[in-house]
Amino acid sequence: MPRVSGRTVNRPTPLAQLIAKANDGSPDRLWDLYRYVTEPDMVTFDVILCALKQLTTGDLPDPDSSVATWGQIAGDRAVVSIFLLNFAIHAFRTNSALKEQAVQPVLQSLDAICVWADYCIHFKLAPPDASTRPGGITGFMETYHEVGRLFMELFTDHPTQISRALMVSTPFHNLAVRTWMTRDVNADLNYDGLYPALHLLLYAVGDREIEGEDAAETFVQQMTNRPPRWLATFAAMTIERSHRIPAMVFRSDVDFRDVPTFAYLLVDILTQITSRCESVRRAFIHVDYLKQITSDLNNLSLGLVRRGSPNLLISLVPAIGTLIPHIFDTRTPFRSIKNARDVIAGGIFSTLLRIMASPGGRDPRHTGPVIETIHLLARYTAYPEVIIEIGRIPPLDAYTVVGLVRNPQIHVPWVALRTANEGKLEAFRTLKGGSRICDNYSCRRTNIDTRGTPEAKEFRKCGGCSSVVYCSVDCQKADWVALHQAECKSSRDEHARRRSSQSWYTHHMRAYHVSYVAFLYNSYFSAKMEARSDITARTAIASFEACDVVVLPSVVSLLGDDWWTSHSQLQFPQDYLRPRLSALKEAYISGTGSSTREGVEEVRLVQTYFPLGMKLGVILTVELTKNTGGQYNGGYSVVRYGVPAPNVQSRALARP
Repeated sequence: MPRVSGRTVNRPTPLAQLIAKANDGSPDRLWDLYRYVTEPDMVTFDVILCALKQLTTGDLPDPDSSVATWGQIAGDRAVVSIFLLNFAIHAFRTNSALKEQAVQPVLQSLDAICVWADYCIHFKLAPPDASTRPGGITGFMETYHEVGRLFMELFTDHPTQISRALMVSTPFHNLAVRTWMTRDVNADLNYDGLYPALHLLLYAVGDREIEGEDAAETFVQQMTNRPPRWLATFAAMTIERSHRIPAMVFRSDVDFRDVPTFAYLLVDILTQITSRCESVRRAFIHVDYLKQITSDLNNLSLGLVRRGSPNLLISLVPAIGTLIPHIFDTRTPFRSIKNARDVIAGGIFSTLLRIMASPGGRDPRHTGPVIETIHLLARYTAYPEVIIEIGRIPPLDAYTVVGLVRNPQIHVPWVALRTANEGKLEAFRTLKGGSRICDNYSCRRTNIDTRGTPEAKEFRKCGGCSSVVYCSVDCQKADWVALHQAECKSSRDEHARRRSSQSWYTHHMRAYHVSYVAFLYNSYFSAKMEARSDITARTAIASFEACDVVVLPSVVSLLGDDWWTSHSQLQFPQDYLRPRLSALKEAYISGTGSSTREGVEEVRLVQTYFPLGMKLGVILTVELTKNTGGQYNGGYSVVRYGVPAPNVQSRALARP
């Protein structure tokens, strides 16, 4: 060591010299520092501070300007600083003392790091010489991958306060969206195939409350602050990325065993953001997201079979288990019917049965939930759009057919569902158009032989409440005087609530279901019901639960005033309907109603439950009149909405 004037001079180390030079922000000097620090144990606290010094928002160029001159220098400085910082953070794994020392400075700089990373991706900035870094990826994509590596490091291996701060950080949410929206065929996988673009979006959405603030709510707020056109683009890009997942099974740059996890993460993200915001939900509905994501899961399951790895099919269960409850979103009950149609059209049954045909499919832990899923979807096979989609399900592939032979627990309910649906599909074709309905009970024209004919599909709705319909002005006037004048205001309020929650049971659907109730009674239950003395004495009525593979009848007594509130799991708050239902009951019991009309031999009242989501449903009470041919036709009907009865949990409503 040299001496000057009799004392020792401590020369700075090469690393200290490089740090001192790099602190001036020169991109070239920062790259020199990066190339010098080749091992994690060479990283010091000063290296981290040097990188963080370059990533301050005060130096950020105008994002609306082009990257040129000074802006280009700032961008180049940001690129190398991200590379350098990522290497330094990686050193935390083996240097706990450095980690403890650097956490606070990193934490204080998180927003600035996110802003600069977003800037680099937005302007597609690239490092100068790819030859010095391995991996075979060059240009802007190298920067894109480095950003992914950096934030994967920050989230997966470091103190929870860093991940918590990021999950509620608006700049991080913007960065997560930026990485997700960047289109490039090579942008999907890097960092050992961990798909950072997907993980960063998941971290932004979050799945738990962070220090009292919900990360998913924060993320959705950021989305809705953008123009509607942007939301449409985001939804389309998400579906585009979903379509890439099945092909990953056959890619050489990813461990195909990880692909089912990618599918699950994407389903988790989709279900969270579409459940929280109506505008986001509409954007994704516009791109048919449920059908598309279900189709991708189906293609992924088929790809695993073709790749010779059917043992991995069981790893798709978490994705399916997340998707199924989502389609019965309690905030949009009537949408549940359309959602069921969409996932059936996407191949949900093919996926489920393929999973059940796999080696792990006979495990009771999985068999039970799949049987439950079949029953949940079967709840909606009284709705034409679901009946039609089940009828379109293609024949099962050879692998599934052979495998299901060894799993009769699934095969039996599946065959029962298909068989029952064939009968319902035939009924739908026969009843298409449904009965013409009129809410004037004394309407002779619609209560005799024109019931069940598709001659008219348009209704004359009450202009005040839209809840009742008539076949003519005369019928509207007659019902106004008899009943509707007293109930119109309450009906209007109920209608508004139903429309706002997308739980409105349409008049066209009621017309079809009136005919469907008559079909059920004629085809399966008339002989059994007619043999009962309480039915023929008109002191009880038949009742069906049209929400399972097999429709089973029961009987409801008309004795007492509260017969119309009887249901094991629902209560009916529409007390304003009591006069209408009481009039229907009295006319039925006394025989002064439609049974006295010319050409009508007999009359029956039947009520049927139809589900609307997991917690809601409707009871449709229908007057059936027997024609001269011995068949009952659907007639006058009343709809009442049911809500969960006290102490009834939503899970119990899954299978009435």
